Order: sequence, then structure tokens, then C-alpha cells
Amino acid sequence: SSSKRQTSNVSPARRQQQAPTHIVHSPFASNRKSVNALQAENQKLFSEFLEHCTSLTKDCPEVLTFLQTKHAKASAEFLSSVEFRNTLGRCLTRAQANSSKTFVYINELCTVLKQHTVKKRPVLSQAEPSASTSGATRSAPDSLQ
Repeated sequence: SSSKRQTSNVSPARRQQQAPTHIVHSPFASNRKSVNALQAENQKLFSEFLEHCTSLTKDCPEVLTFLQTKHAKASAEFLSSVEFRNTLGRCLTRAQANSSKTFVYINELCTVLKQHTVKKRPVLSQAEPSASTSGATRSAPDSLQ
């Protein structure tokens, strides 16, 4: 009976706070065409974020150039993800509510985009064997003589 009292004492506002505030799974995951719709929505949100920040960063426009560079280097998979939409939406909402912290939200987006950058893998040529392999191949002809 004490547990019933505890749950009934929780206010409706408190119950709403406990509910997830974002979409955890993409409703578009099974449909390729819908993934493109999510990507378009994310691009629109990103453009809206840039537009909002432009007037607030006139003294330091290079931060938006930096953000756009990070966006360009991010993986296409991440840019069309629900995670990116949630992060972008949260940053935009906060930036609109608190213009004095615009640079904080730009930095947050840059950090997330950096974490999802497409990494260029070094090209290993077949002509150059590794140190351990080259030592073994050099000693083989010596042992034959």
C-alpha cells in the first residue's frame, strides 16, 4: 500500500519529465526512401541552426565555417540519423532560448560531428613489406649460401 501512495504522490509534471524526451529508434529505419526524408529534415534543421547563429556570431564568423567543415566531413549515415536530429534539435532549441550561449551550442555540435567524421584509412602498399617480414626475407637468402 505504501508503493501505491508513492506513485499517486508523483505529480503529472513529474511523470512527463520521466518520459523519454526524444525518439530512440528511427521510425524510418525500415524504409530507404524515408531515410532520405530524415536526411532532408536534418539538413533543413542544420540550415535553420546556421541561420539562427549567423547574426549572433558576426564578430567571429569563422566558427560557423568551422562547423560547416565538420558537417561536411561527417559520415552520411550519421547525418541521416535520429541521433543527429535529436542533437541538432536540442542545440537549436537551446540556442534560440539562450542566445548568450550560442557558442556553447555550436561547440557541442562540432564535438558530435567530429566524433562521427569519416576517417580516411592509410593506404598500405604491397611493395613495402613490414619490418618483421623484411627481416625474415633478407635472412633467408643468407642461410641458403
